[in-house]
Amino acid sequence: MNVIFEGAARALLLAHGVLGFTAVFAGTHHAAHADLERSAPFVVQLFDFKEHLSALALALVLVAALAGRSSTEASPQARWSIAALSCIGAAFLWSAALIGLYVTARHPV
Repeated sequence: MNVIFEGAARALLLAHGVLGFTAVFAGTHHAAHADLERSAPFVVQLFDFKEHLSALALALVLVAALAGRSSTEASPQARWSIAALSCIGAAFLWSAALIGLYVTARHPV
């Protein structure tokens, strides 16, 4: 007996897990934002800034990864560009992590 999408079961299970965790994180984000909005508006702004930094970092790192994969024998200038994208993305992620630690220490939920 064949089951529909049986060949893609592993990939679908992985996608289901990732989307499930994304839903949990989005719900937690909304709850934390709603609790802090009245009591600590500055912390809410930092929280939002952290989220924007993380999203931008993700885009930069993905572009750097794709550029690095597509250029097997890249010129030195192209390698510097890829390294710059990666380093800026990493710096944004470190900043987001430190802001997240500050927000959590300042107003734990």
